[in-house]
Amino acid sequence: MRTAPRIFGSAPASPLVYALLSFPRSVSPFLPLLLVAWVAVGCGPLASSVAGRLPATGLGEPAPALALTDVRTGEPVHLADFAGRAVLLNAWATWCAPCRAEMPA
Repeated sequence: MRTAPRIFGSAPASPLVYALLSFPRSVSPFLPLLLVAWVAVGCGPLASSVAGRLPATGLGEPAPALALTDVRTGEPVHLADFAGRAVLLNAWATWCAPCRAEMPA
């Protein structure tokens, strides 16, 4: 984890940085998801405005109600439909070339 300070800069108080530095073996399977969350919420230019609107949840608490549109069918998909199962929400950015490559046609 020598690269953590270089990657995360001046955010030593961040829970993500703390977890990465303190529990690298436990955190490593979740690193891709954590990095997406870090970029999407923690270090983006809109972080301060977005962070204030995010519902606070804790370990073991239900996730917030969320409904998205299935890109294949156009039907709504509710996060509650997946209760008790692991869920990966893959967020894409249209300005990101690797993200665009992952997007369904």
